[in-house]
Amino acid sequence: MPEMLNLIGALYVCNLLAEQGPLTRQQITECGQYQEAVKMRFLTSNEIEDMRGRPLAERYMISLKGYERFKAWEMANPDIVERLRGVVR
Repeated sequence: MPEMLNLIGALYVCNLLAEQGPLTRQQITECGQYQEAVKMRFLTSNEIEDMRGRPLAERYMISLKGYERFKAWEMANPDIVERLRGVVR
């Protein structure tokens, strides 16, 4: 769980940076990697395995499940979210 919270914290840093102005190319790359890593943490191992060899549109739909679960996790854990965002700010 600590590793996942670190990834989510890094994603919140990216969000804050984006609110302050345009991101550099390096920041865009890194932030995209953080976002992808967070989404993958909310997928099952079967879903991740199922993504292999699929067309892009199908991989996107599976990845979207991870994003939706992450957003549901945020709603279910407002105290943790607030703490992480508070550390970032």
